[in-house]
Amino acid sequence: MLLLVSERYMNVKGLIRFLMCAVFCLQCHAHPSTSPLQKPAPQLLIFVSFSMPEQSLKLWAEQVAKVNGQLLLRGFFDDSLEKTTAKTLALFGQEGNAELLINPEAFSQFNIQTVPAVVVTEQTHCLQQQCPIPPFDVVYGDTDLEQALRWIATKGSELGKQWASMLLKRYQGKHG
Repeated sequence: MLLLVSERYMNVKGLIRFLMCAVFCLQCHAHPSTSPLQKPAPQLLIFVSFSMPEQSLKLWAEQVAKVNGQLLLRGFFDDSLEKTTAKTLALFGQEGNAELLINPEAFSQFNIQTVPAVVVTEQTHCLQQQCPIPPFDVVYGDTDLEQALRWIATKGSELGKQWASMLLKRYQGKHG
C-alpha cells in the first residue's frame, strides 16, 4: 500500500516513497510476482532506524540503491507520517533519491532486534496471511554492504552464499 505524502511535500524533486505493510495487510512488495517457472531470485533487505547515525543511514541508502535492495524501517518516526517525511527530507534533502519502506512485519518475520541488519533472502511474493519464512542469512553491525555480502558469501548457508555472491557481483559492477 503506497502512502501518499501530503500536498505540501509534492514539490520534492527527489523520489521519496513510503510503503507500509499494515497489520491487516497480507503482504506488499514493490515488484511483480514471480512465475512458478522462474528461478528464485535473491533479495537484499537492510534494516535500519532513525536512531542510527545520519552518516550511516546515508551510506546504507546509497549502497542499497546500487543493488536494488530495500531499506526498511520498523515504523514511523514518533508515530507520525509527517514527522517521518520531515526527518527523511532533513536527512536526504529535496534532491534525495532515498526509498524507505516501513515494514514492521519484516522486522518480525526475520526476528530483527538490532540495526543495522543485512538480510539476504529469497525474493518472495507470498499472498497468504501467514507466509512461510524464506531461507535467509543475516549480518548485524554497522559495516558496509560489500563486507556484509562477503561474509555471507563465505560463511552463510549454501543458498545464502550463492545469493550473496550474485549481489556482490552486482554491487561491485556498479561500485567499481
